[in-house]
Amino acid sequence: QVPQGSGRGEVRGRPAAMADPAAGGMTTSEALALTTTQPLGATMKSGKGAGESVKVVVRVRPLFGKEINEGREKIVDMDPKRGVATLHKPGGTEKDCKDFSYD
Repeated sequence: QVPQGSGRGEVRGRPAAMADPAAGGMTTSEALALTTTQPLGATMKSGKGAGESVKVVVRVRPLFGKEINEGREKIVDMDPKRGVATLHKPGGTEKDCKDFSYD
């Protein structure tokens, strides 16, 4: 059975290009790393709930054997001692990395 999307090239809310990593699409982790959004500070300052904290949960798993064999890269590093999550741009350089601090 094929999952139903919105009928606009989506599968379960993901664009068709991301739907099947085996067919050359991106994995969910890769897609999240490439997603661009408005900075949280800009949203929180002007809207209802200004000054409130946002709780974010990040779950990182090791690459599977198949992903390693395909040459996939780990794009998220967690450093619990420093309280930092680092996102790496696939195929990017060190300056393409983005650090996020957490409590």
